[in-house]
Amino acid sequence: MNYTKLTINDQDVGLKFGMHAARYLAAKFSGAACFDGDTITEIGISHIIYGGYLNNCAVKDIAPSLSFEDIVDFVESSVGDSAKVSNIAEAVKVWSECQIVQAAAAGVDDGKKKGSRKSRS
Repeated sequence: MNYTKLTINDQDVGLKFGMHAARYLAAKFSGAACFDGDTITEIGISHIIYGGYLNNCAVKDIAPSLSFEDIVDFVESSVGDSAKVSNIAEAVKVWSECQIVQAAAAGVDDGKKKGSRKSRS
């Protein structure tokens, strides 16, 4: 499965992880703000959610109504709310189990991908 939903700003938001999201994340994950060592930061999690949101909008041919800032605000305001944190964790799990993400990770592990975060370590 590569689809899930979150409720952000009282709006049900579809997150579909596919090639568009993978390309978006490849560009964003090259920045230092997404990781603290090997741990993904709130900004990194926000990029995962926003990438899935943008991909879903592209697939449905609709204009995005939420900004990246809206997503960051949602992620940061969720700290301390176990239900929201659980929903965000589930969205990240759906992303991590997406075939495109797994194929990219396998390519990195086999040394086939150049310029990835993992290959620079």
